[in-house]
Amino acid sequence: MKQYYLIRDGKTNEFDPCNNPNADINNNDSVLVYAASEADALSLAAAYDRDDLQPDNMACTVCGQTHVCIRSNLPDVGASIRLHRIASGQTQTELAETIGATQQQVSWWESGRNEPGAYAIIKIAAALGIDPGDLLK
Repeated sequence: MKQYYLIRDGKTNEFDPCNNPNADINNNDSVLVYAASEADALSLAAAYDRDDLQPDNMACTVCGQTHVCIRSNLPDVGASIRLHRIASGQTQTELAETIGATQQQVSWWESGRNEPGAYAIIKIAAALGIDPGDLLK
């Protein structure tokens, strides 16, 4: 599950910008990162330090406000699963039964709370009648 991390003076902490709207978080000493793990956050922050990434505006899925942060440009697999599932006319329960998962797992994948592994992506793609790469675009 992706979340916000505040990296300041080389230290990483989970951070909730929704409850800290006035925090001075994007300056020369700190940066707000949206990532799946602390390790990913540190990698993104290193790219930011090299000027490979710039902060951008991101609409928060929690509070609806816009937070300026750096984030991975990796595909949103959950949104892709949801899009293709709906296009195929399947419910979460139907997809789950077809691939041997639970409806809750499908829900978590679609919401970004959890990400499917490679084998699950292959099964999901087969159930949706698409190429696995289509879920990663």
